[in-house]
Amino acid sequence: MAEQKIGPPTRVILETTYKDHEENYYLIVRDLARKVELELSSRQIRASIRFRVKTFENYFRKFVRRLREVDYTHEVVITDLLGIRIICPFLETLKEVEKVVRELFSIVEVENKGDGYSFKEFGYESTHVLVKLPLPEIDPMGEPLICAEIQIRTILQDAWAEVEHELIYKAGFNPFDKPLKRKLAAVNANLTLADIIFQEIRDYQRKLRRELQQRQQNFSETIAEKIFSLEENNDFVKFINKKEDDAKYYVDNEDLSSLSLDDLLLNGLLAHNSKKYKAAIKVYTILLEQENSEVRALVYVHRGLAYFNEACYPEALDDFTKALEINKNAKTFYLRGITHRMLKNSAAALDDLQKAIALDPYQPDFWFAKAQLYFHSGDYLAARQDMEAALKLDPSSKDYNQFMQFLLEKT
Repeated sequence: MAEQKIGPPTRVILETTYKDHEENYYLIVRDLARKVELELSSRQIRASIRFRVKTFENYFRKFVRRLREVDYTHEVVITDLLGIRIICPFLETLKEVEKVVRELFSIVEVENKGDGYSFKEFGYESTHVLVKLPLPEIDPMGEPLICAEIQIRTILQDAWAEVEHELIYKAGFNPFDKPLKRKLAAVNANLTLADIIFQEIRDYQRKLRRELQQRQQNFSETIAEKIFSLEENNDFVKFINKKEDDAKYYVDNEDLSSLSLDDLLLNGLLAHNSKKYKAAIKVYTILLEQENSEVRALVYVHRGLAYFNEACYPEALDDFTKALEINKNAKTFYLRGITHRMLKNSAAALDDLQKAIALDPYQPDFWFAKAQLYFHSGDYLAARQDMEAALKLDPSSKDYNQFMQFLLEKT
């Protein structure tokens, strides 16, 4: 005698069970989302999080569709009854978020939607992670609900998924004419390309920021030594800890004409940080010849710093002055003040440092430079007052504390 199959539960039974447990479904998925949100926040990973319980209508529609796909054997499971969506700003964030999810939960399955598409096809991309629930609930079929679905997407992937869901999946519409298919594929391809370009811009910004920070650090490490080396009495030199950094690579500048504005700037910074100042000056000069007003002041400052490191102080002074004509910036006043100091223009140096502090009194380097200027003029009391201001802003600085100790021994 053939084994008799048990039929599927009726809609009424499914809906009754669903409503009996609906509140618990919400509480479970809410707590899961909060757990993810707190962990991402603690790691300073930017992402927005949404959560939901699939409505009964959507649940039942999917349930019926699954029944059509397989013979009913009590194994029809809807894994996305509870859903969390994590939306990331950049492609690089996807892996970071997936790593966090893997560490937080016991993983049932990971599926990368879109991996199987060819370049001729369209479809949304998304990482779907099934995670085990801490305490099994009852699903509408009366079976243990053991998992929830976490979707991880970029902003653009999510936008495409929402549109595709409305146009294709939800409407049950499958386009047959080739022009319409091409249009949909083109939209998806453009969104994918946009994600890639956004990530490239992000990588470039990070690299540029790193090189800018390195240039500023190198300048700060050498400025005190240069100033004190002008004086016959250079006792403070022993307080300065010099650091020789390994030379960084930089792009060879043989074919600079083929480089974009951004690449030229990065090329100049790489040369600058490699202490190849003449090469950096050459790149900065090419940039200035392009007359791009958006970066002109910035490039003048960078070329001025390169001239400064080459001990070409009049040229550095001229570049800082040109930068200030475009943009009255506190940092540039500070740099011009330091350059005046190198040229022994003490009055002009003091005037620029005071202007820098007036624009931004929260930079301890400004106070430190003015204290050094007062020290070399013999005004130790004024120097001590400026060092007190610097130490209030950065009490942990070894250089500031050493110089203050040096001033205390002098007075």
